Amino acid sequence: MLETAWSDAGVAVEQLGLDAWIAPVYPLVRLAHILSMAAFFGGILLLDLRLLGVRAAMSFSAFSAYVLPYVIGSLAVAMGTGVLLFLNDPVAVAARPYFPYKMALIGLAVLNALVFQVFGHGKAAASRSLPRTVRSAGAASLALWFGVIVCACFNKLGPAVAPGALPFAAQLTVEKAPPAAVIPVTVRDKRDWR
Repeated sequence: MLETAWSDAGVAVEQLGLDAWIAPVYPLVRLAHILSMAAFFGGILLLDLRLLGVRAAMSFSAFSAYVLPYVIGSLAVAMGTGVLLFLNDPVAVAARPYFPYKMALIGLAVLNALVFQVFGHGKAAASRSLPRTVRSAGAASLALWFGVIVCACFNKLGPAVAPGALPFAAQLTVEKAPPAAVIPVTVRDKRDWR
Protein backbone atom coordinates (compact mmCIF):
# COMPACT_ATOMS: atom_id res chain seq x y z
CA MET A 1 0.00 0.00 0.00
CA LEU A 2 2.75 2.42 1.00
CA GLU A 3 4.84 1.49 -2.05
CA THR A 4 1.91 2.08 -4.41
CA ALA A 5 1.24 5.53 -2.94
CA TRP A 6 4.88 6.54 -3.47
CA SER A 7 4.87 5.08 -6.99
CA ASP A 8 1.75 7.05 -7.87
CA ALA A 9 3.33 10.20 -6.43
CA GLY A 10 6.46 9.55 -8.49
CA VAL A 11 4.42 9.30 -11.68
CA ALA A 12 2.53 12.50 -10.85
CA VAL A 13 5.72 14.43 -10.10
CA GLU A 14 7.42 13.18 -13.26
CA GLN A 15 4.61 14.69 -15.30
CA LEU A 16 5.77 18.14 -14.10
CA GLY A 17 9.00 17.82 -16.09
CA LEU A 18 11.25 19.27 -13.38
CA ASP A 19 14.02 16.80 -14.18
CA ALA A 20 15.16 18.95 -17.12
CA TRP A 21 16.09 21.72 -14.68
CA ILE A 22 17.91 19.43 -12.26
CA ALA A 23 19.81 17.17 -14.67
CA PRO A 24 22.60 19.67 -15.50
CA VAL A 25 23.50 20.11 -11.82
CA TYR A 26 22.70 16.56 -10.68
CA PRO A 27 26.30 15.63 -9.73
CA LEU A 28 26.61 18.75 -7.56
CA VAL A 29 23.24 18.12 -5.92
CA ARG A 30 24.22 14.53 -5.17
CA LEU A 31 27.57 15.62 -3.75
CA ALA A 32 25.89 18.23 -1.54
CA HIS A 33 23.40 15.59 -0.38
CA ILE A 34 26.10 13.08 0.56
CA LEU A 35 28.25 15.67 2.36
CA SER A 36 25.31 17.16 4.25
CA MET A 37 24.11 13.70 5.28
CA ALA A 38 27.57 12.87 6.60
CA ALA A 39 27.68 16.12 8.57
CA PHE A 40 24.15 15.57 9.88
CA PHE A 41 24.70 11.97 10.95
CA GLY A 42 27.95 12.91 12.66
CA GLY A 43 26.25 15.71 14.60
CA ILE A 44 23.17 13.72 15.51
CA LEU A 45 25.38 10.84 16.67
CA LEU A 46 27.20 13.23 19.04
CA LEU A 47 23.93 14.66 20.40
CA ASP A 48 22.31 11.26 20.86
CA LEU A 49 25.36 9.80 22.56
CA ARG A 50 25.34 12.77 24.94
CA LEU A 51 21.67 12.07 25.67
CA LEU A 52 22.64 8.50 26.48
CA GLY A 53 25.17 9.74 29.02
CA VAL A 54 28.45 9.83 27.10
CA ARG A 55 30.64 12.83 28.05
CA ALA A 56 28.42 13.57 31.04
CA ALA A 57 31.00 16.01 32.46
CA MET A 58 29.81 18.60 29.91
CA SER A 59 26.32 19.95 30.44
CA PHE A 60 23.81 19.03 27.77
CA SER A 61 22.68 22.64 27.30
CA ALA A 62 26.24 23.82 26.53
CA PHE A 63 26.90 20.84 24.28
CA SER A 64 23.64 21.15 22.35
CA ALA A 65 24.06 24.92 21.98
CA TYR A 66 27.32 24.22 20.18
CA VAL A 67 26.31 21.21 18.04
CA LEU A 68 22.60 21.81 17.31
CA PRO A 69 23.02 24.67 14.78
CA TYR A 70 25.27 22.45 12.65
CA VAL A 71 22.85 19.54 12.91
CA ILE A 72 19.86 21.68 11.88
CA GLY A 73 21.78 23.34 9.03
CA SER A 74 23.06 20.06 7.63
CA LEU A 75 19.59 18.49 7.94
CA ALA A 76 18.08 21.38 5.99
CA VAL A 77 20.65 20.96 3.20
CA ALA A 78 20.21 17.16 3.17
CA MET A 79 16.43 17.44 2.95
CA GLY A 80 16.55 20.13 0.26
CA THR A 81 19.00 18.20 -1.88
CA GLY A 82 17.06 14.99 -1.22
CA VAL A 83 13.93 16.60 -2.66
CA LEU A 84 15.92 17.69 -5.72
CA LEU A 85 17.28 14.16 -6.17
CA PHE A 86 13.74 12.81 -5.98
CA LEU A 87 12.51 15.37 -8.52
CA ASN A 88 15.30 14.40 -10.92
CA ASP A 89 13.89 10.88 -11.42
CA PRO A 90 10.75 10.47 -9.29
CA VAL A 91 9.47 7.25 -10.81
CA ALA A 92 12.74 5.36 -10.41
CA VAL A 93 13.34 6.71 -6.90
CA ALA A 94 9.78 5.93 -5.78
CA ALA A 95 10.12 2.42 -7.23
CA ARG A 96 13.02 1.58 -4.91
CA PRO A 97 11.92 -1.08 -2.43
CA TYR A 98 13.08 0.69 0.74
CA PHE A 99 12.26 4.28 -0.24
CA PRO A 100 8.84 4.42 1.48
CA TYR A 101 10.33 2.99 4.67
CA LYS A 102 13.18 5.48 4.53
CA MET A 103 10.67 8.34 4.26
CA ALA A 104 8.61 6.94 7.14
CA LEU A 105 11.71 6.62 9.33
CA ILE A 106 12.78 10.18 8.53
CA GLY A 107 9.31 11.39 9.50
CA LEU A 108 9.42 9.46 12.78
CA ALA A 109 12.95 10.69 13.57
CA VAL A 110 11.99 14.32 12.96
CA LEU A 111 8.84 13.83 15.05
CA ASN A 112 10.98 12.32 17.83
CA ALA A 113 13.27 15.37 17.71
CA LEU A 114 10.33 17.79 17.81
CA VAL A 115 8.74 15.98 20.76
CA PHE A 116 12.09 16.02 22.54
CA GLN A 117 12.51 19.77 21.89
CA VAL A 118 9.07 20.51 23.33
CA PHE A 119 9.02 18.11 26.28
CA GLY A 120 12.51 16.79 27.00
CA HIS A 121 15.01 19.52 26.22
CA GLY A 122 14.20 21.46 29.39
CA LYS A 123 14.65 18.34 31.51
CA ALA A 124 17.97 17.58 29.85
CA ALA A 125 19.24 21.14 30.25
CA ALA A 126 18.22 21.42 33.90
CA SER A 127 19.82 18.29 35.29
CA ARG A 128 23.28 16.78 35.35
CA SER A 129 21.94 13.22 35.37
CA LEU A 130 19.57 12.76 32.47
CA PRO A 131 16.12 11.25 33.12
CA ARG A 132 15.14 7.94 31.55
CA THR A 133 12.72 9.66 29.12
CA VAL A 134 15.57 11.80 27.80
CA ARG A 135 17.81 8.77 27.38
CA SER A 136 14.96 6.97 25.61
CA ALA A 137 14.61 9.87 23.16
CA GLY A 138 18.33 9.62 22.40
CA ALA A 139 18.16 5.85 21.89
CA ALA A 140 15.09 6.18 19.66
CA SER A 141 16.81 8.86 17.61
CA LEU A 142 19.90 6.70 17.10
CA ALA A 143 17.79 3.72 16.07
CA LEU A 144 15.61 5.73 13.67
CA TRP A 145 18.51 7.49 11.94
CA PHE A 146 20.42 4.21 11.72
CA GLY A 147 17.32 2.76 10.02
CA VAL A 148 17.35 5.65 7.53
CA ILE A 149 20.98 4.87 6.65
CA VAL A 150 20.22 1.16 6.24
CA CYS A 151 17.23 1.88 3.97
CA ALA A 152 19.33 4.28 1.88
CA CYS A 153 22.03 1.63 1.46
CA PHE A 154 19.54 -1.09 0.57
CA ASN A 155 17.85 1.19 -1.96
CA LYS A 156 21.05 1.35 -3.97
CA LEU A 157 21.71 -2.38 -3.69
CA GLY A 158 18.19 -3.72 -3.99
CA PRO A 159 16.28 -4.20 -7.22
CA ALA A 160 13.43 -1.96 -8.18
CA VAL A 161 9.92 -3.01 -7.19
CA ALA A 162 8.76 -6.10 -9.04
CA PRO A 163 6.92 -5.61 -12.34
CA GLY A 164 3.20 -5.26 -11.82
CA ALA A 165 3.62 -3.48 -8.48
CA LEU A 166 3.74 -0.06 -10.15
CA PRO A 167 0.84 1.60 -11.93
CA PHE A 168 0.78 1.08 -15.70
CA ALA A 169 2.08 4.60 -16.46
CA ALA A 170 5.10 4.08 -14.23
CA GLN A 171 5.91 0.76 -15.88
CA LEU A 172 6.09 2.50 -19.23
CA THR A 173 8.48 5.09 -17.86
CA VAL A 174 10.79 2.68 -16.04
CA GLU A 175 11.48 0.46 -19.06
CA LYS A 176 15.16 -0.14 -19.68
CA ALA A 177 16.88 1.32 -22.70
CA PRO A 178 18.38 -1.12 -25.21
CA PRO A 179 22.04 -1.92 -24.61
CA ALA A 180 24.53 0.46 -26.17
CA ALA A 181 26.21 -0.58 -29.40
CA VAL A 182 29.68 -2.05 -29.09
CA ILE A 183 32.28 0.06 -30.87
CA PRO A 184 35.32 -1.89 -32.06
CA VAL A 185 38.62 -0.45 -30.87
CA THR A 186 41.86 -0.95 -32.75
CA VAL A 187 45.01 -1.16 -30.66
CA ARG A 188 47.97 0.40 -32.38
CA ASP A 189 51.55 -0.54 -32.06
CA LYS A 190 53.55 1.53 -29.54
CA ARG A 191 55.69 2.86 -32.41
CA ASP A 192 52.66 4.75 -33.77
CA TRP A 193 52.37 6.79 -30.55
CA ARG A 194 55.62 8.70 -31.04
